[in-house]
Amino acid sequence: MAPARCLARGVLFLLGRRIADIRLAGYVAVVLQPLAMLVLALAPPSLPVLLAFAVLFGAASGLLTILRVSGVAEILGHEGYGQVSGALTTATVLPRTAAPLALALVWEAAGGYGPVPWVLFAVTALGALAFVVAALDRPAEGSPARRSG
Repeated sequence: MAPARCLARGVLFLLGRRIADIRLAGYVAVVLQPLAMLVLALAPPSLPVLLAFAVLFGAASGLLTILRVSGVAEILGHEGYGQVSGALTTATVLPRTAAPLALALVWEAAGGYGPVPWVLFAVTALGALAFVVAALDRPAEGSPARRSG
């Protein structure tokens, strides 16, 4: 996963100012996460499948790391940046901390691993939907709607 993270960050760096709105990177990242979980849920376990999962999920993770820093200011504005960024970090760290126990309980209740990737898909799809709603709700920094409001 780490090479895919670095590659995604490198591509984002190389594109630089050609990406007019950081939301584009966000849209790509939030599509890659559920896609990675679908690969994990639907494909038979094999090395190529696991590599595909690692590349998709790693790229999403790399993009989201950048998005958490620059996207907060661009999408939600500069006012209260520290407070908003801290709240968003808390909202992502707490579920990651609880995930191993929650997924172990799902695994135990189901009597096997089968539903675990589907739970992960549902969570990442919900996260993607939340990002899209938040990103569409706020006009881009330089847009007329942002300047007049």
